Amino acid sequence: MDPGPVAIRIAGAVDHPRARTALVAELGDAGCCCVPYSHLVSFYGQAGFVEHPVESAPAFLQERIAGYRAEELFVTFMRRAGSADGG
Repeated sequence: MDPGPVAIRIAGAVDHPRARTALVAELGDAGCCCVPYSHLVSFYGQAGFVEHPVESAPAFLQERIAGYRAEELFVTFMRRAGSADGG
């Protein structure tokens, strides 16, 4: 059963190997979208996320990204394919 969208906020020193390992372990084979700060693209990339155009995000994330950017927060949209997605 698909639980639907889940929001996870990661705070603190996320660019650390243990944080990345914990993130990958938590996600398992599930696909996932994220809205990270732009300076964390490399961190999420090492966990299997790929940057995509904001226009390809679900509508609720497009709205969230627009709100963050209106507050001058530098965020981007990334997606990690799950095993069911062929990832």
